[in-house]
Amino acid sequence: MADLEVRDLAAEHHDQALDVRLRSFGPLPAGASEWWRTHFERMIAARRALGVFAGDELVATARLHQYQQLWGGRALPMAGIAGVVVAPEWRGRGVARLLVTASMDRAIELGDVVSVLFPAVVTPYRRLGWEVAGTVSRTSFQTEALRRLESSAMPVRRATVEDVDAIVELLRRDAIRTRACGPLALGVDDVRELVTDESSFAYMASDGFLAYGWDGKDLRVERLVAGSLDTARALWAVVGSGASIARSVFTYLPQHDPIHWLLDGKADLPVDEDRWMLRILDATAAIRDRGFPAGLVVDVPLQLSDPRVEANTGDFRLQIADERGLLVRTTSSSSGATALGPNGLAALYAGTPMTTLRLAGLASGGEDGHDALLDAAFASRSYLMDSF
Repeated sequence: MADLEVRDLAAEHHDQALDVRLRSFGPLPAGASEWWRTHFERMIAARRALGVFAGDELVATARLHQYQQLWGGRALPMAGIAGVVVAPEWRGRGVARLLVTASMDRAIELGDVVSVLFPAVVTPYRRLGWEVAGTVSRTSFQTEALRRLESSAMPVRRATVEDVDAIVELLRRDAIRTRACGPLALGVDDVRELVTDESSFAYMASDGFLAYGWDGKDLRVERLVAGSLDTARALWAVVGSGASIARSVFTYLPQHDPIHWLLDGKADLPVDEDRWMLRILDATAAIRDRGFPAGLVVDVPLQLSDPRVEANTGDFRLQIADERGLLVRTTSSSSGATALGPNGLAALYAGTPMTTLRLAGLASGGEDGHDALLDAAFASRSYLMDSF
């Protein structure tokens, strides 16, 4: 490993990076070359593209997408680690571990509070503190079943670029109302792209937003939020109006979306799921900046250990009141503290019950009643609607 060095990628490394990517994931889809180059340059400018070099030879690359991820309805800076590729002749020599560790350090330097990745193999990332946290679920529905949901009580109109700010605010309120855990928060630029993209059809109601489009012969729902039953029925009926052309509609909305309770039947089977992993990069900020359930009061001692992030190690008290939390460092350990490593902390943060964490060896210690408080604090069904 002494001859390997992690460095920032530069524009001059484009061809080498593309070659490593091709050898790992195969060629780019037709017409994607321009997108690749633009994306590569943006990552370089943001210091979010890293490579492992053996001398002048680029042998591995990784990207750190800059996102905002919702936890308890509030947005936290998140590093989406993707494109971790190692040239075939360099695999099995610790290159990926070196690169992912450096990516984590860079994310912390850039102020990211949490990190998410989609593992091809779980074990290497688990050893570095990422843990299974949630799913992306692709669910399909019969278009005709959606058409029958029509509600004449709620007017729906096409969204325009003038609606962007109102849509962003509507999405923000919906995230807080539902205490969303896991999905990416959409900002002004994201919503503007949905509204102006010719392949996307955007609609608004007084308390709802819909973006959908064609995907081959099927329809794909990108986003659908509704603040009332009439709005939910009206927006889904807009999608269902394509029943004479499209047999099915698919979406990556969570499995607890109200649509599953509105339809007469059930979603088409199978439901395809992909699991993602979470790592807490800044435990203090992760607790301080997420939302917690209303009316919950918690004061529980925690003993955290993180061999990769010193700031996440020590004795703390988790204090929650008025929907906000604090992780307060203490000067002495408590015999009744619940002990968590980085994997246990990540899994708990994403809503994994304490009974599961204990049986998996990810939590120990604690006093009677503390598990119930921790479960209540972090209760969630974490999900993503996007892959990267």
